Amino acid sequence: MLCKNCKVELAKKDGYCQNCGARVLGNSITLKFVFQEILDKVLSVDNRLFKTFIHLIIKPHAVIESYIKGVRKRYYNPFSYLLISITLTGILALINKDIAIDAVNKSAETFGNTSKEYNEKIMALTLEYQSFFNIISIPIYALISWIVFLNKKKFNYLEHNIIYTYSSAQLSIINFFILGTLYLTSVNNYTNASFVLTIFFFLYNSYILIRLFNLSLIQYFIKVLLFLVLLVVVFVVFGILINIVMIVTIGFDNYQNMLTPVK
Repeated sequence: MLCKNCKVELAKKDGYCQNCGARVLGNSITLKFVFQEILDKVLSVDNRLFKTFIHLIIKPHAVIESYIKGVRKRYYNPFSYLLISITLTGILALINKDIAIDAVNKSAETFGNTSKEYNEKIMALTLEYQSFFNIISIPIYALISWIVFLNKKKFNYLEHNIIYTYSSAQLSIINFFILGTLYLTSVNNYTNASFVLTIFFFLYNSYILIRLFNLSLIQYFIKVLLFLVLLVVVFVVFGILINIVMIVTIGFDNYQNMLTPVK
């Protein structure tokens, strides 16, 4: 049997053409075909999206390495996958804004280091531009990772971007489903879940790097330490820049008033 699109010979078991990626269709239109067409063409959903999500949980290194090595039809494109995660992140930011601001204010009341106004402005800024921060963090993480693993010479800088595009998108999607569910069912556990997810995100990325670079336990701890040192430097620089922008925007006197805790 030949592919009806590119005329390449197909095996009987093929569901998709190995050459052009088109789905193999029979001679008649069935109810199953109509349903798949609605999902694929109208909702732009196919089994690759679900498979990508599942495989990024159970074998993320395989998904990432497959794409880097040129296998492009098996899994969802990392940039399309990231776009889905950005949409979900925006939705989550809208529904959890009040919870996030309340949590930060409670922390400030406990430690008394900054004013309520300052905390609310910082959190509002973070939530408003969260998708942007997620996107901009990818090339930053990729650069740090490329430097840390420079001696391995397995992936170039752009390929490190693919690693963190997939992992960032996957973690954002997981974050959406877990925190979104908690928002609807158990708001009291929201903050605790956020903390647990942060630990999970660290372990998830660690697992990916261990599998991709075949790291021993000692190598892993050395790489993690170096990664964290460079990351702290980046965050310090980023924090300084944010505060400079705030000073320029609202003025130094207003900035100082915002930093002063309300007693």
